[in-house]
Amino acid sequence: MWHKTIQGHVLGAFFYGYLISQIPGGILAERCGGKWVMVVFVCVSTVSTLLTPVAARLSFVLLVVLRMLCGIGSVRHVTHLLYYCSLFYMILRTILCNLMPCIEANTAQKLYFFWRHISTRGLLQNQFFW
Repeated sequence: MWHKTIQGHVLGAFFYGYLISQIPGGILAERCGGKWVMVVFVCVSTVSTLLTPVAARLSFVLLVVLRMLCGIGSVRHVTHLLYYCSLFYMILRTILCNLMPCIEANTAQKLYFFWRHISTRGLLQNQFFW
């Protein structure tokens, strides 16, 4: 069992990675295309998640680095409160603006938000914080 300070560093590393990925991720999505940025970020998050148990046994520092990579690669929401700060919405906006005029992309994104909240999954997630 790790000391509470070490646990705090491990848990905080994810959010630091999540925080520093927002602006560079949005810029990369505009320059390289949202689809590729999403694929790369999901792959980084997946690989670092798979290596987390090995890192936990080997080194505390390696575990913190991998948790930061998980946070950097986190495309979807982390908690209910950070849902609209997710990199996913920046990438979605970039993809929509590439597919249609930005004015229509506004409407499409609003419809997505609306549909997410009235869908069964959205109702359950908002009700029970799933």
